[in-house]
Amino acid sequence: MLLTLHGVRKIFGVLPSIAGRAGAPPLALDSLPALTGYLEISAGPLLMAGLFVRQTAWIVAAEAALAYVVIAQPRAPWPIRNGGIEVLLYAAIMVYFAAAGAGPWSLDAGRRR
Repeated sequence: MLLTLHGVRKIFGVLPSIAGRAGAPPLALDSLPALTGYLEISAGPLLMAGLFVRQTAWIVAAEAALAYVVIAQPRAPWPIRNGGIEVLLYAAIMVYFAAAGAGPWSLDAGRRR
């Protein structure tokens, strides 16, 4: 769910930040943040439904790791200082989902039966 909200904020420029400011203006469709926004919008429902969990989680984990290296890491060496804690948490959680797979009530489990 939170992953989808991040994508909605990137694409449509809605949902205020913690500081109360409105979201960024909508992005050009050919920009890299727009691509990641569409990835997050589509990955969120897939993960919530438990469909293609392993594949989706690996893609999102790679996206989060790349976002950390490209955006947060150049700011400062430590995540607490560069604002990359949230991105690293997403990456770690997605690696777990990729390793563990979907649960017994997921659509993946239903497809296997």
